[in-house]
Amino acid sequence: MPRPKLDPPAAIGLVRRAGGVAILAHPADVLPDEPLLGALVEAGLAGLEVHYRGYPPETVATLAAIARRHRLLATGGTDFHGDDGPYERAASEVEVPASVGRRFRAALEAHPRPGRPRRKREPDRATLVGR
Repeated sequence: MPRPKLDPPAAIGLVRRAGGVAILAHPADVLPDEPLLGALVEAGLAGLEVHYRGYPPETVATLAAIARRHRLLATGGTDFHGDDGPYERAASEVEVPASVGRRFRAALEAHPRPGRPRRKREPDRATLVGR
């Protein structure tokens, strides 16, 4: 049975309207496609999954530089779906700096969510990306 699909800008809009922070997962699969990334940033993309298990240090460095250049959050995670062994193993395969979590939390708190007012002052993008 066919499933409806959203184009990336529409998906980003849905995430933002729900009070979320839109992050591009697995960006090494599509970057560096600068026109695509520019369109996603224009649509409201807030970050890139920079720290990901399986990415060699060179890929992490390249993605971190792209995130800085576009003033995007650099996020990370295990991509754990429960089908590849225990979570503890997945978590041990990626190192995400604590600063990533702090910046992501600040970005979440800055976005309004249904039933929750917006913070009085949004952090600027430079703060979120660590400049």
